[in-house]
Amino acid sequence: MARLLVTGAINHDRFVRIDRLVTGARIRGEDLGLFIGGAAANSARALALAGHAVTLASVLGAGPRGDAILAELAAAGLDVSRVARPETPVPEPMILLDAEGERTILYIGQAGPGRRVWHDGLDIAGFHGDWDGIYIAAEAPGTDALSRRHLGRGPVVAQWSRRDAPPVAEVLIASQEAVGAEAALPAPDALGFPRWLVVTEGAAGARAIGRDGQVLRCPAAPVAQVVDTTGAGDVYAAGILHALVSGWEMAEGMALGAGLSAMQLGVVGAACPPAARALFFRAAAHAARHLPVAENDGPKTHANEPAKNLMPDSAAP
Repeated sequence: MARLLVTGAINHDRFVRIDRLVTGARIRGEDLGLFIGGAAANSARALALAGHAVTLASVLGAGPRGDAILAELAAAGLDVSRVARPETPVPEPMILLDAEGERTILYIGQAGPGRRVWHDGLDIAGFHGDWDGIYIAAEAPGTDALSRRHLGRGPVVAQWSRRDAPPVAEVLIASQEAVGAEAALPAPDALGFPRWLVVTEGAAGARAIGRDGQVLRCPAAPVAQVVDTTGAGDVYAAGILHALVSGWEMAEGMALGAGLSAMQLGVVGAACPPAARALFFRAAAHAARHLPVAENDGPKTHANEPAKNLMPDSAAP
């Protein structure tokens, strides 16, 4: 078990199922209810399922709703002592799910001058702790200072939206949509800090570009039916961090992340399915059979085993 810090947003997501999103049309929707979400909450719960001691650092509005959310996160095994509680409403994004499971996120009343952001009132730069690993689910003032102090003591993984300069981290994770065309993708040594840049490509899988020039590719794990894409990237990042604090190679982390994402795609809401616990425990034995291909090292025979071998038979969607 590792001691981990995860920092980023906590939301209370309202899910609405629609047939399809059409501009200028009247759309009927089915209210599926409220679910705890936000990238940090999603990743932290997945890591807690793996048996880690996870501290969640975020901001959550005060009042009965915030109290209930915090109690549920604590019941999931998270240390919520670093969650600030300002007198503000709990964010409630509306997530519209179409028939293919693709989502459109609508933030109501959370834009414009004077709006609060997830890190308001949180002194991230002042955080000190004996953590074995850190995941920065969203950048904020102070996250780079926190990461710099921790580099060399344990892995630091961070999401990169590419709207700004890359955050300080050992591993950057970005979607293909965020980084843009492959020809414009910078090499890790041009970004300053990262040992790996991992680019997720949806159904095409993911690739990792190493500071030493190595390139790994990992296919997506099969999914019987995509129900909801929410949280798939968050649990993927949890798989990467779990692998690194466990002393595994990046290849094994990508394989585990692919399996976790596949499980997440089969459920509504961003809470990592409890069946993922078995996937974490089986990953050490199974991930080695599903290593991504190192492009500049030639094909590897074990790289061709399907990603579904990572997933417990009882947990496959």
